[in-house]
Amino acid sequence: MRALVAEIPSRAGTWPRRVPSAPATLAALLTVFPVNPLGAATLEVGPGKRYSKPCDAFRAAGPGDVVEISGSVYEGDVCVITAPNLTVRGVTTPRPHIKAAGAAAEAKGIWVIRTSARSFTVEGIEFSGAQVPDRNGAGIRSDPDLTLTIRDCHFHDNEMGVLTADSRSHDVTIENSIFEDNGDPTPAGQAHNVYVNGARRLTFRGNYSRRSRYGQLLKSRATENYILYNRLTQENGNGSREIDISNGGLTYVIGNVIEQGPQSQNPNLLGYAPEGFDQFHPSSQLYVVNNTFVNRMSGRVEFVWVNPAATAKAVLRNNIFSGGGIVVNQADAIQEGNFTGDPSFTNPSAYDFTLRAGSAAIDAGVDPGSGPNFSLRPTLHYRHPACGSGRSVVRQIDAGAYEFGSESGQPEGPPRCRAAFSPVAVAHGASFSSDALAPGMIASLFGSDFATDPLQSTATPLPTQLGDVRITVNAVPAPLFFVTRGQVNFQIPWGLDLGEALVQVTVGGVAKPGAWIRLQASAPGIFLFDGDRALAQNQDYSLNTAANGAPPSSYITVYLTGQGPLSRFLATGAATPAFALYEATLPRSATIGGREAEVAFLGMTPGLVAVAQANIRVPEGLAPGDHRIAVTVGGVSSNAPRVTVAPVTP
Repeated sequence: MRALVAEIPSRAGTWPRRVPSAPATLAALLTVFPVNPLGAATLEVGPGKRYSKPCDAFRAAGPGDVVEISGSVYEGDVCVITAPNLTVRGVTTPRPHIKAAGAAAEAKGIWVIRTSARSFTVEGIEFSGAQVPDRNGAGIRSDPDLTLTIRDCHFHDNEMGVLTADSRSHDVTIENSIFEDNGDPTPAGQAHNVYVNGARRLTFRGNYSRRSRYGQLLKSRATENYILYNRLTQENGNGSREIDISNGGLTYVIGNVIEQGPQSQNPNLLGYAPEGFDQFHPSSQLYVVNNTFVNRMSGRVEFVWVNPAATAKAVLRNNIFSGGGIVVNQADAIQEGNFTGDPSFTNPSAYDFTLRAGSAAIDAGVDPGSGPNFSLRPTLHYRHPACGSGRSVVRQIDAGAYEFGSESGQPEGPPRCRAAFSPVAVAHGASFSSDALAPGMIASLFGSDFATDPLQSTATPLPTQLGDVRITVNAVPAPLFFVTRGQVNFQIPWGLDLGEALVQVTVGGVAKPGAWIRLQASAPGIFLFDGDRALAQNQDYSLNTAANGAPPSSYITVYLTGQGPLSRFLATGAATPAFALYEATLPRSATIGGREAEVAFLGMTPGLVAVAQANIRVPEGLAPGDHRIAVTVGGVSSNAPRVTVAPVTP
């Protein structure tokens, strides 16, 4: 692990307004950059490699390590994964195949990912055969408070493809993966191809999910859902809904192919809040835009079913509804640019739902508009299997998931698709969430082949090029902290417009396909160390640890990024000067152990780039032990890592 800077600089002044001096080093900031940092290892698995099985490598792995798996089939190699911030890659074709073969870690599944892992990324692996007594054996099962990323994987013949824990504080991203024939073979209907049982944000993009056994193709209880450019088709399967957003929440369903087969168990293709609304979801808005819905089931069918208790009007724009049925049960739903009837699909029996020349769905759409800081305009087509290709408007936007005349060029997706939807992924530099980011903060970009040897900036202002690597955000050069083979840490430039922004990385002058992010005024995230502990100092300047807590009524300083606008100008890439206070200007608050806590100061840390600090008073009467701490800035809450409260000394 490695630090961004050597130590917290000292600063004269009176606590708590001023920044404390720092006998404690910022070695804990190493966990700001956990993926493939300097000193992290690449562990090779397969025939003739050091590790013969993946689980052997997981047990030996350290924080931020990369595990590369070659070979063909690994039977019964199931385990619990605890090492923080692992990246696991299948590096051979076909994908390395993990067969449960009657085994299950903790009677849960093939790979069980612990909260202590914090962030787990897996690419290019096949999972099959997970079965447990509870009938929910999963290919991957994750604990709460974990950022989970799955790309280019194949899940089949499990009781659950992916099952995530009930949590409101983690993010799940699933891209370009295939899910088929998962579920409970009995008619219980309690197991699914994908079940996100609570998350802060689900991004489900470019996937192929089909033939769930009595369950859903996709079931989610996430607070926000981004369901983009997938193929969700029951075909000859006997599954239930194609999309089940069980408890509502802000949901975007854009650019998907959604087919209900003749043996489907539910008359709804998309169910919104069928189990009632979650009172903790801040939004109950549903956007359904430029999808192709195909019904092959007889009887009464509702393409989109919205819980009658919904207070927000569902937005349905530019969709094709083919095969007969009620478009939506919500009488006052906003319906614009939709097409019903015969759209003249190219080859519907082969699931080719592109449009033929002369289709009445061509140019039938309207301006898709936008949601809260998210454009509703589709930018990709689904391309089989689990790939994509760019979509651009020809004359006027077409209804449905495909734009006639615009699907050309190389497909997008993982390497097997010749390119990627987003060959790089951008995350929060402190919390590693995939939520919206903010100008001026630290972000982490993950991908491959950025540099052969690690490179680190050695002076401020930070450079905008390290080695052959440059990053721009909406064409504005971004300062770089360091570059490794698989990660670049950078500062999002100050002064960018809020909303969607394109992050573009070039290596040796060659641009990789970019990644889209959302910028908002603030996106606070607390830096982590030692698992899910907050990087924090006690009032005596010592590091807050499990053995060294902060007593009630004392002040604790937590370090974060994404605090938002400042009281005075600070140049992009510049270290914060020590001669003046650079305070955050948006309203702020904090909680420790769920109790309101006074924020005496929130602003930038002298000598550092894009690192802020919050000086927070520990509430009186708080019991000794570990408590979750969170900072809210401008109405946006941070992650909630742990700090330790010490007993009151007599």
